[in-house]
Amino acid sequence: NFFNRGFELGKESLKQIIKDIPNIAGISFINDVQAMGGASLLLTTEYQNYRHLKIAGYNKNNATKYYPYPISSVGPNIELIVKKLVDYTISNQACNLNVEPILSLRMDEKFTI
Repeated sequence: NFFNRGFELGKESLKQIIKDIPNIAGISFINDVQAMGGASLLLTTEYQNYRHLKIAGYNKNNATKYYPYPISSVGPNIELIVKKLVDYTISNQACNLNVEPILSLRMDEKFTI
């Protein structure tokens, strides 16, 4: 399924990136599921020396708020998009949306388990 595959892909991707770029400071994944997979790697004892890495994803999935490793996420402002779509529909105007995303930062200074 999508979640399991994305989660494993994030974990394997970060494993390869750490191998190729051992001094990496952070990584932004294509989505939050892959970010959680990558972060899960850092929760293992084998990768505890990389717990300084900043992890980010996209979609603003609520799961990232509560994930044991801090993950920042950016996603669309759905409430604003819906409001603008309704306004355009009611006014019978052509719809051209340019909305600002919502950013959720989790940049915990000291992370310990």
